[in-house]
Amino acid sequence: NEKMTFGAGTRLTIKPSK
Repeated sequence: NEKMTFGAGTRLTIKPSK
């Protein structure tokens, strides 16, 4: 799934709400 797609999403490594 979406894991570290935008790099800056290190905190939302689980699953970004957006």
